Amino acid sequence: MSPGPPAAAAPARSGRSSAAPARSGRSSAARDSGLVALEWLLIVALAASLGALTSVIVRRVITDASEVPADPLVRLLEADVAAASLAAQAQSEYDSDQTAAKTDYAAADAQYQSRCEAGIPGGFSDVVASAAWKAPTGLSRARCEVTPHPDLGG
Repeated sequence: MSPGPPAAAAPARSGRSSAAPARSGRSSAARDSGLVALEWLLIVALAASLGALTSVIVRRVITDASEVPADPLVRLLEADVAAASLAAQAQSEYDSDQTAAKTDYAAADAQYQSRCEAGIPGGFSDVVASAAWKAPTGLSRARCEVTPHPDLGG
């Protein structure tokens, strides 16, 4: 028997197989760690920009809330509050000493009348036409009544 045809020689290997993927020299873990670092960098940048945006929004809200509008009706309300505060201050002084006679309050009453009738219209001249002081008598309490300018509709 004769030996069969000569067997084909196996191809020489050059170290790479055509079926095996080419490697770039970096391991899979090294490539993944680069992606993880990039993801964390994006997360930190997002958090920083969110913090800056929050800071700007809060600053604008505080600024908007602290500004008093130039509305004349708001100024009239401020004048009414100032007049009520003056009347409450006078009434507390009148009520603090129950033993004094009503004539003892004449000097204090003149001072509060001056502060009401000159101070309130002077401080709020853009919205207040006049103010009138009503001293406490009997059961009525001290009042500083504000009269708005006629063009305010009040």
